[in-house]
Amino acid sequence: MVAQYSGSNDVVFAATLSGRNAPVHGITEMLAPTITTVPVRVCINSATNAREFLQNVQQQATDMIPFEHTGLQRIAELVPDAAAALDMQHLFVVQPAADSDEASAEFPGLVHRQDISEQFDDYALTVECSIGSKGISIEARFDGAVISTAKMQRMLQSFAHIAGQLEQAESAPEGTKMSDMDTLSPQDLDSILSVNSGPIPSVERCVHDLILDMVSHQPDATAISAWDGTLNYKQLKQLSGKLSDHLVSLGVRHGTSVGVCMDKSQWAAVSMLAILRAGGVVVPLGVQLPLGRIKLIVDDAKASVVLADQKQTERLAGLGLEMFTVDESLRKRAVVSDVGIPDKWYTRVTEINVNQPAWIVYTSGSTGTPKGVVLTHAGISSSLDSQKKVFGLSKTSRVLQFAAHTFDAAIQEIFTTLSAGGCVCVPSEDERMSDLQHFIIERAVNFLSITPTVAELLTPSQLPNINTVVLLGEPVKPSVLDLWMDHHADILGGYGPTECSIYAIVSAAPFTDRKQANVLGSPLPSCRVWVVHPDDHNKLCPIGAPGELLIEGPQVSQGYLNDAAKTDGAFITDPGFTARYGLGNGHRMYRTGDLVQQNDDGTYTNLGRRDTQVKIRGQRIELGEIEYSVVQSSENIRSAAAVFVNREDRPTIAVAVEVGEGQVGDGVLAPSKTLQKAWEEIRIRLAEVLPQYMIPDFFIPINKLPVNSSGKLDRRAITAVLEDMDDNKLEEYRLTTGARLVPVTTDMEKQLQQLWSQALRRPAESIGANDNFFHLNGDSLAAIQLVAAARAVDIKMTVAQIFQSPVLRDLATHLEQATHSHETRSHHIEGVDQATQAAIKATLPSHFNVEKVLETTEFQSLVLHEHTQGRWLMHATITYNQKVDKQRVHRALQTTVDKNEVIRTVFTQHDRKYYQAILNNFTVPFQEHIAPTDLSTFCKSLVQEDQKKHLELHEPPFKTWFVQGEHKDSLVVRISHAQYDGMSLPIFFQQLQVWGEPDVEVEAEAPRQMSYYINALRAIDTKPAMKFWGDLLQGSSMARLPGASQTSKAMTGSYIVKTVLSPKVEGSGLTVSSYLKAAWAMVLAKATGTSDVVFAHLVSGRSLPIDDIEKVNGPCVNLIPIRVNTAQPQSNILQQVHQQHISALPHEHLGWETIFRQCTNWNTPTDQIPRFSSILQYQNLPEAQKSFGMHGAERSVDYTVVPPNVTDVWVTVEPKGGEMSIVAGYSEEVIASEVVEGLMEDLCEVLKGIET
Repeated sequence: MVAQYSGSNDVVFAATLSGRNAPVHGITEMLAPTITTVPVRVCINSATNAREFLQNVQQQATDMIPFEHTGLQRIAELVPDAAAALDMQHLFVVQPAADSDEASAEFPGLVHRQDISEQFDDYALTVECSIGSKGISIEARFDGAVISTAKMQRMLQSFAHIAGQLEQAESAPEGTKMSDMDTLSPQDLDSILSVNSGPIPSVERCVHDLILDMVSHQPDATAISAWDGTLNYKQLKQLSGKLSDHLVSLGVRHGTSVGVCMDKSQWAAVSMLAILRAGGVVVPLGVQLPLGRIKLIVDDAKASVVLADQKQTERLAGLGLEMFTVDESLRKRAVVSDVGIPDKWYTRVTEINVNQPAWIVYTSGSTGTPKGVVLTHAGISSSLDSQKKVFGLSKTSRVLQFAAHTFDAAIQEIFTTLSAGGCVCVPSEDERMSDLQHFIIERAVNFLSITPTVAELLTPSQLPNINTVVLLGEPVKPSVLDLWMDHHADILGGYGPTECSIYAIVSAAPFTDRKQANVLGSPLPSCRVWVVHPDDHNKLCPIGAPGELLIEGPQVSQGYLNDAAKTDGAFITDPGFTARYGLGNGHRMYRTGDLVQQNDDGTYTNLGRRDTQVKIRGQRIELGEIEYSVVQSSENIRSAAAVFVNREDRPTIAVAVEVGEGQVGDGVLAPSKTLQKAWEEIRIRLAEVLPQYMIPDFFIPINKLPVNSSGKLDRRAITAVLEDMDDNKLEEYRLTTGARLVPVTTDMEKQLQQLWSQALRRPAESIGANDNFFHLNGDSLAAIQLVAAARAVDIKMTVAQIFQSPVLRDLATHLEQATHSHETRSHHIEGVDQATQAAIKATLPSHFNVEKVLETTEFQSLVLHEHTQGRWLMHATITYNQKVDKQRVHRALQTTVDKNEVIRTVFTQHDRKYYQAILNNFTVPFQEHIAPTDLSTFCKSLVQEDQKKHLELHEPPFKTWFVQGEHKDSLVVRISHAQYDGMSLPIFFQQLQVWGEPDVEVEAEAPRQMSYYINALRAIDTKPAMKFWGDLLQGSSMARLPGASQTSKAMTGSYIVKTVLSPKVEGSGLTVSSYLKAAWAMVLAKATGTSDVVFAHLVSGRSLPIDDIEKVNGPCVNLIPIRVNTAQPQSNILQQVHQQHISALPHEHLGWETIFRQCTNWNTPTDQIPRFSSILQYQNLPEAQKSFGMHGAERSVDYTVVPPNVTDVWVTVEPKGGEMSIVAGYSEEVIASEVVEGLMEDLCEVLKGIET
């Protein structure tokens, strides 16, 4: 029984004896305690006859009699090596049964107490067997904190059952081998069979059909939200169908392997789905794998073609593979197929059998060659269906796609999500490594399946949208549960070898205690699990005993590609217990090699491995593959032993290599320069065949590898030696470049040294300026940790920078330059990343020559939302007072446009965001007309005609008409408010004037480009602004104007104009703008019946601390909210408004929509533009900016603007001499003219009477 529950056939326990067998005269009549406790060691050989086994135990007891009074403490002193074995936790007592009646008769008046001994137990478990005339009574006393009552009950049932089995075996005529005994108690058998009975549900569907089902249900729902684009379900079907057609044309048929090698993008899911629809088999190829390993995999899988992105196509070019690049060009195949087959959305050559392979996932192999695990459609589909139910995935799920495509968890993230109708959120590689938390927030991810290591890098308190986190790929750490359990998300564990189609066991309920870290959970509905003897898979283990986990069901893989021997060893059919217990035939199971124990509640606890397979940072590694590769890399290495070493919670791999003949000794050799050089050469060779995570960190030279008593390699001895080494000693064996340590000198180098020490978990003094991050056991996850640690001390870096500059000194130099050139960087922007640029360019007409692509400001996005309706477009009619040279005007226009990015800009939308594309070689549209009638009348008709036209989003907004009159000429200019504001328009006119002069050598002052402003804007930390606006607007509401319509309608351009005297502000310390805002607040308070009013104010945006912001040629304006409490004296209102203006100046950069949606509780549907009930604008532009001359020909400008539809009333106030012109723009369909007239009358009255 002890052997079963300890998992060892060599057991030791303490036994208490009477001591009356000692060779002492009269000892049987001695009135003194003679009991003694002795160690009992029993070795169980499964091949031994049971009768012989009992005889051996009896003989051992007899041989021990002369020495039974030695005592445990004395034995430990005599045999120091056995001291650990003598530290036993359980005691076994065999004694005659006491007769209570007889005891009472001999000692009248005494009460028999059966529980008194419990107070003196020194062991976690004490088992007493009392032998009486009526049988044997077994009593167990135990520590409930160590053993549960239910487990103790099962152990006693097992003990009684085994005792009965031994009795029967001993009396059997032929005798019974120990291995033939059925040691499973009837109670345990009933419990096991009760949960493992009945058919296992299987989903007999192809994986791609599950996805295509969702297309018919929700074609327009978002399927993929990736950094490089968004696809709905209909688009996913169409694009994968076209690619599937192309694969068929290349010869892909049922069972044809097709490689996939690409960075994370929208095209990965498209490619995998296309392969499946063509009948092919997906073979993921890691983008970080060395070329040699990729070639091994492709050759083994016999992949006929590899789908890749442009970067990987170029990298794999030298391997001689059939490559096809999947990118934006695929969209152009969506109408006409060019592959010689009928044009249809997808191709079906013949029906695909659900038992055919769908994926081949390669894992580490013990013989130096990666193993290809073959997963079928039915297996994956069954897994996907079970996951949906257990994880609660649905159409509202937004799942992060974090796992590498070579990791089977990627199948779950992509295809389980799509089969549930959810959205797969795909970060870029840079976001995945450097800014994952931001991506999760930005894309509203609510479901994560990540390794505990990654989970530990996130801040749960900042991720309120996350409702489920599945921890997978490596053992769950209690510290991770401590981090996440106090938050609202459900934290689950997921377990499953690749051979069983992603997950096989998941948490039965969310984690609630850090002690549950090792609990795997319960099987998925489409899996059945068995726990068998670690050394004999034909025998079931008792519940609670350690054993190897077997998995049965449709999820079990077909086996290993091209390797029947390994398949037969790992996949078994009908093990012995199925026949013994009458379970029938056809039970195919996978031997996981994982040791587990079944718990009382039906869950399973992880206990480790029974072989040399390990997992590091979610990657499965066969130590045998590393050993094979090391031996193959050098003829001087006789043999090698790879071991897993966990130092300070950072797992590493060390390899002990046998380099001597054993004549000097069997110990570890001292490190030397010669050995270090040899190790470096070996590492170079290993990098050609092994992925980075499998390359050892330490090389330990040893004369002779240790072996155990059975002659097998003793890995534990090697591990013990390494774990006993102190850090400095072990570091001497780390594989480095061999160069001497160069001290760090600069402040940045010293900071990085400390940060590297933290991320790499090694002493800071062992890190030099010349060290390479990846030579010090750094990897991508360590890089993520480094970026997070750096961010905490205000050092901005990315994982990409670490990869680009892995040497500490180089990285420090790079970061120092970035810091010192912060101001310079704010003057330059490289635009969005290349992939997004490519996606955006694909949405534009092919003849556009795009220089670069920029994001838009939130104000520009507001303008563009109504772009196609002609709103926010201004037509400026410039009338000269005489005839002018039209060619000179044309040249001046072209020169002005050439020198201003914002004018030669077109706009587009991608992934629900607006972008601006700056064009090269943009020719100004310059239409010439001769006015047949009055010049002014004709120009107005041109403008009116243009306003009626539908303007495409990507159509250039900037356009000109040159109109010749009889005595003078006019120039009509159309421009979008997304290209100008009140401050930048005069810059444009000034340049037009200068470059129109006869002296072409004259240069206008160079403006600041819009890209300069956008870059500077992005560099500003938004956190203080978010807090400011959140605090200001807390508890506020947007009061509706009386009679205003609840639904937004197009404004028809009604205007009410008033004129009042300008307030005299001299000496008040206030501004005209403050008076206007205070006055409008009081008007709104009267109209809405509330003293707490909120309205919007259009600000110039030129108050930000950005160099030369006044020279920016583009719209810097923004809408900001003004909140005023009018239930106070007018003087206090004025002071409140003015102080709010001053306080808001540093925060005017925060986009108006961000303020509206994230700093208030003003609910607005996400598909609608937020709407202020009123907007106030004070437009105080110098008179000199409203007209200008050109080589003697003075001109005047007349503006015509189609009113926007973003507010009920837009009030514009413009000073004119000592007066102010007040214009209220509104739509009669939204608000009645009488109401607006009343508001304007009230505003004029307040301005007349307000105290100064």
